[in-house]
Formats: sequence, structure tokens, C-alpha cells
Amino acid sequence: MFSINELHQYSSTVRRAFLEKLASLPWESIIKNREASYYSMKDIMLHIIDNEDMVVSRQILKVPDYKRARDWKEYADMRMMTLAHAR
Repeated sequence: MFSINELHQYSSTVRRAFLEKLASLPWESIIKNREASYYSMKDIMLHIIDNEDMVVSRQILKVPDYKRARDWKEYADMRMMTLAHAR
């Protein structure tokens, strides 16, 4: 069984590797609809970031009125996604 800290560290490592890989690809490849769970690689990455942010905010910090930082449509480039990851 993992501790919360170990799970967070693992999750952060995987997320960072995925983000670095995405940064090496053309933006058109990142936003292309691939008929995946969240359609594009961009949306999958943002889902991962938002999910962890929600768990930390609601479960650990006990923020009662957590809301996503922004709508996924507002992310227009990798710089914005990298900033979202840094939250």
C-alpha cells in the first residue's frame, strides 16, 4: 500500500513525463481528436492535472467549493498547460 506522499510523488513524476513528451510534439498533434477518453492528448493531460488538483483541494485541504481553474477550451498552447501543471 502506498502512502499519500508516495502516491503524489508517483503521480507527479508520470504527469511531468507526459507533459514533457507533449511539449516535444506539434500543437496540432496535441489537440487532435483521437477518440480517446477525453478526445485529445491535451484534454487527457488537463483531466489528469484537474483530477489531482481536485483531490488535493477537496480531500486534503478541505476546500468546500473547489472549481476547475479554467475551461479546457481556454488552453491555447503548451505554455498554458505547463502553467496549469505548476499550480
